[in-house]
Amino acid sequence: MSWSILMTKAAERDMTQLFESDREPIIQAIDKLAQNPALVDICKLKGHKKEWRLRVGQWRIRFTFVAKIHTIKILRVLPRKSAY
Repeated sequence: MSWSILMTKAAERDMTQLFESDREPIIQAIDKLAQNPALVDICKLKGHKKEWRLRVGQWRIRFTFVAKIHTIKILRVLPRKSAY
């Protein structure tokens, strides 16, 4: 069973500011994450309760799992240097 994706306004703004060449791999990675989170490179963030990150090249996708409604909430899409 796949997960639903919900993007915060900040994440939507981050995505609109990306070049098309950066945006496409990020969209594909989010789709893979929604299909099966166990098959992608995710890691729980230390010091951030219930936050995870997905690595896509130099970009980091910060997200949380909302298990009650089987949804992944995308918080931000940032370059590595400013993601943490």
